[in-house]
Amino acid sequence: MRRNSADGFTLAEMLVSMVVFLFLLMALYSVLTQSQWLRFRNDRRVNIQNNARIALELMTRDFRMIGCGIPTGFQVNGAARWTPAIFYATDTALGFRAEIDNGHTVLTRSATSAGGGTDRLYVEDARYYASAARCGGSAWPLLVVANRKRWEPVYCVGVDPLRHILFITPGVTDGVFQAARSEVVTVEQVYYWYAPNPDYPFGTLYRQARTVFLPDDGFPPANPDGSTLATHVSALSFQYLDAQGNPLGPTPLDTAQRTRVARIVITLVATDRAGPMQALQSIRLRTEVRLRNEPR
Repeated sequence: MRRNSADGFTLAEMLVSMVVFLFLLMALYSVLTQSQWLRFRNDRRVNIQNNARIALELMTRDFRMIGCGIPTGFQVNGAARWTPAIFYATDTALGFRAEIDNGHTVLTRSATSAGGGTDRLYVEDARYYASAARCGGSAWPLLVVANRKRWEPVYCVGVDPLRHILFITPGVTDGVFQAARSEVVTVEQVYYWYAPNPDYPFGTLYRQARTVFLPDDGFPPANPDGSTLATHVSALSFQYLDAQGNPLGPTPLDTAQRTRVARIVITLVATDRAGPMQALQSIRLRTEVRLRNEPR
């Protein structure tokens, strides 16, 4: 006998349908959860990679400039020297000198010529120095360099950008600084270091830079105060090579070895928690930097 469709479903049929529907919901929920975790994991991985890449790019740019703009001779009326450009080098820290911010211009009038003066420098372009953070603010340390060798430290205390004048103290009195053969440069001492965190599986990469006009071999200080360049760094290592590609070491490098550094291999591992149970995932980046002023 055929059942009338108006009679509806039996209780057993309803229970079976509900169980099947429940299993389908559980399967869909599982797929959705896995998809969300996968997206979250991929997003975190991209963030880790981007942060590590940005830090590596900045290090690459700075390291390539090591020694650039640094005079090779002695201070006028003094015995100070800037060489070697690298003043500290270990597996996880590097300190160096360079003109990294393009603070450079050429003298258009000899420092002691008629119309010049011991308290001012006539330069090709004074716009860089007119910033409130430089000569427009407090005294700004500069070097006046002749033929990229002999040099004298001065402070820039004011700028006339229209007449291209830098006002300096103390005044330059030595006749070695001649127009077109002399220049004004800013020198930065830069220090990178990695600080692991014993409470976490990753640490922090720091960078400290300051403009100076005399070599300071005591920099970095015992307790450096740098800006955070990258967090979640689980490992950082520097390897130093000479011009022929031979490794230099052991670290810390001595003066003779620091003078021979021509390439630096940077290896950075960034780590973060992501995925089910906050599992760790890491990104490893490696690059080799050739110094612009590499020794021959």
